[in-house]
Amino acid sequence: MPIWRRAGRAFRRGADNVESSVVEGRAERKCRRFSLGMASGASHDGAMATCIPASERIGGVYYATTRNGIELPVIDVTHPSFAMDSSDAAVRTLRERGREEIARWSRRPAWISRLMLFLFARRSAMLRAVRSSKGGFLSGMNTYLVKLPPGHLASSFATAADRRIARGAQLAGIRLRLQIMSELLAEQLARDLTRAPAGAPIFLLNVAGGPAMDSLNALLLARRQAPAALAGHPVRIEVLDLHDEAPAFGRRALDALRAAGAPLAPLDIGFRHEPYDWNQPESLRGILRGQADGAVGLGSSEGGLFSYAGDEVIRANLEVLRAGTGRDFTFTGTYSPEHPLTRAALRFSRAASRFFAPEAFARLVRAAGWRIDRDIEAVGTRCVRLAKA
Repeated sequence: MPIWRRAGRAFRRGADNVESSVVEGRAERKCRRFSLGMASGASHDGAMATCIPASERIGGVYYATTRNGIELPVIDVTHPSFAMDSSDAAVRTLRERGREEIARWSRRPAWISRLMLFLFARRSAMLRAVRSSKGGFLSGMNTYLVKLPPGHLASSFATAADRRIARGAQLAGIRLRLQIMSELLAEQLARDLTRAPAGAPIFLLNVAGGPAMDSLNALLLARRQAPAALAGHPVRIEVLDLHDEAPAFGRRALDALRAAGAPLAPLDIGFRHEPYDWNQPESLRGILRGQADGAVGLGSSEGGLFSYAGDEVIRANLEVLRAGTGRDFTFTGTYSPEHPLTRAALRFSRAASRFFAPEAFARLVRAAGWRIDRDIEAVGTRCVRLAKA
C-alpha cells in the first residue's frame, strides 16, 4: 500500500481515538499547592485538581476550574495579557496574516497536510479541541480552550505545540471575535443604562452561551469604562445551552471575578443555566417571561446560533426574541461570511459550520423583524448587533 494511504488511514484512526481535549479529559498532573477554593485541593467531581504552577500565573488574572478539576485562566479582555488591538488597521493586518497562513498550508500536498495534522494532534490539546466536533459543533469548553492566548497556555494543561498553534492568525481571530462581541455588548449596555431608571435590573441572555464569556467580559468592560454605572443594578445572566459543563465553568469564573478585590466584587450578579435546544424555540417564550419588569435586556450568541442553525431555526428564534422582549432589546452575534478563504480556514475543524453571504444574512434578519445596527468584520467572521425593526 502506498505510504500516503497508510498515513491517511493512521491519521483517521488516530484522530478518532485521541481525547477531544485535555480540558475535558482526565487530569495527569495533580494539584498539591493550591486549594482552588475546594477542600484539600479536590476538584468538583472529587478528583485531585490540576493547578497552574505558581511561576506561570499572571498577576491580575483570575482562575477557575473545570468540572474535571483543571484550572484555567478566566478570560478578561480588560487585562493586558488578553486584550487585543481591535482597530481597523490591526484587524486588516491580522486578516492578511491569516490569508498568508492559509495560502502556505494550501500549497502542501493533501496527504502531507493530513499527516501533519495527525502528528500535531497527538501533541496538542488545542488541535484536538478544534477537531473534536466530528460534524457537529465545537463544545463550549473546547471553544474556551482555543480562545486562550499563548501566554496563558500553562504547562499543567498545554504543550509547546499548543502555544505554537495559538500564535496563528486563525485562533487569534477567534480571540478577537470574543473581544469585539464584548465591546459591542458593553457599548449597548452603557447606552441603555443612561436611559434606565436607578436600580433597573440588567438581563443578559446568552444563546448557546457555553461559559458566557462575552456576557462576563461586557460587564468587565462596562465596569472599567464607568465604574459607577452598574452600581445598584442587579444583573442576571441567563445561559441557554444544551450542555451544562461550560455554563458550570462560567459560574465558577464569575465567582472568581466576584471574589474580594476582584473587578466585579461589588456587583449583584446572578448566573443561571437553562437547558435549551434552539430547534424548539417555543420553549424560549417561558424563559423570557421570567424577565424582571423594566429590565435592561441584551441578548448574544457568539459562535452559536448564526454559526450552526439553519435559516428557519434562526428566523424562529429571532421572532420569539422579538415578541418576548422589550422595545430596546438588542441581540448581538457572529456569523461566518461566505468566502473561499473562510471555508479554507475552517476545514481543519470538523464542525458543521455554516456560511452566509452578507446580503443573505441581512434578508434573513429583516424577515424576522430585525435590522443590523452594527456590523464589524473581524477575521473569518462578522460581529453584528441587531435591533428591532
